[in-house]
Amino acid sequence: MKSAVLGAMLFLLLVFSAHASAGVVISEVMAQNGEYRNGKAYDWIELYNPDGRKADISGYFLSDDPDSPRKWAFPSGASVNAGGYTLVYCTGSALDVNGDGAYYADFAISASGETLVLSDPGGTLVQILDIGSQYGNVSYGIPDGGAGYLFLVSPTPGKRNSAGFPVRAESPAIGVPGGFYSDSVAVPVTAGDGLEIRYTLDGSVPDESSRLYREPLHFARTAVLRVRAFGLAVPSSPVTATYFINDSSPVPVISLTTDELYLFNSRTGALVAGTGSTPNYEKELEYPVNIEYFDKDGVQEINQEGTFTAAGHSARVNSQKSIALYAREAYGEGRFHFNPFPNRDYTSYKSLLLRSANSDAWSTRLRDPVISASAKGLGLLYQDATPVVVYINGRYWGHYNLR
Repeated sequence: MKSAVLGAMLFLLLVFSAHASAGVVISEVMAQNGEYRNGKAYDWIELYNPDGRKADISGYFLSDDPDSPRKWAFPSGASVNAGGYTLVYCTGSALDVNGDGAYYADFAISASGETLVLSDPGGTLVQILDIGSQYGNVSYGIPDGGAGYLFLVSPTPGKRNSAGFPVRAESPAIGVPGGFYSDSVAVPVTAGDGLEIRYTLDGSVPDESSRLYREPLHFARTAVLRVRAFGLAVPSSPVTATYFINDSSPVPVISLTTDELYLFNSRTGALVAGTGSTPNYEKELEYPVNIEYFDKDGVQEINQEGTFTAAGHSARVNSQKSIALYAREAYGEGRFHFNPFPNRDYTSYKSLLLRSANSDAWSTRLRDPVISASAKGLGLLYQDATPVVVYINGRYWGHYNLR
């Protein structure tokens, strides 16, 4: 009797073990995420279960250190559906998830290269994955229908993976820099061998359906150009240039370039009320944007990708909204390396604010910077200001105070 019971228990244990491991693999990794929510963009790891049965991963471990494979454990009841995916957000610190149903590990993934470890409750290694140096906002995983790990054309957290390539295409070069011109300009663009160039003039990032570049582009009025290289590689980062044609300014100019869907679309736009009970501009929606800064003499000091969101308090209801700008490493630089403030001796900034008028309308355009500046020399912290003109997707957007 005892031997029969032990035999049955052993059989159930073997069935459970086979069910638990069931071939679950790390299928996609994001080491430098560029999709921000409320100021956060966590790294993540995607697990895939190719088996025809649900896989119980209770007590399984994930780690970024082969010498410490038990850094973080899946809670009791964790599972991956047959043919399904599950995500683990890697926060880099302990996090109270407040029962939101998501998985949060307390380690981050290094974009300079990392070794990820998946092990079972008994400590047996299920998978060791070396991911190598990563590109910003590009995931690394098993392409749809593929076997090995490659850089994926599009991140697909929790979904079937996109196509993959071993490298990312180099960005194309724009032959005439953005800036101020008194007459029309012809702009040549070049890219590496075997790559084709796609471009847009509406602020959106070019994709494979965008217009194909064949010959120099001519601009007779103020416009914004975005170009990107495509080929047998992950598409390149976009390159952006704004051309101001017979359109000078007595003060510095900031040109913001981004997809219209991120700006004024009723469902997704960050600068509109939208149609829901909570206005879009109150949701802290944060989207990618290209930022160019030209000083009062027309010299370009920065041209880089970052992110933006609506800012301010009651003034968000105004048509001209304040806009916060952030330097994010997922898009290139983690700082804005310039100093637009004559009274400061800093050489770089993590974030900047384009402040419009307050709720009491036009008076704050002058009053706030003047009153703030009265604190100079008193040993107090105060917000410096520089008057600028802002363009969005090549359209004049008015006066702001850069703070």
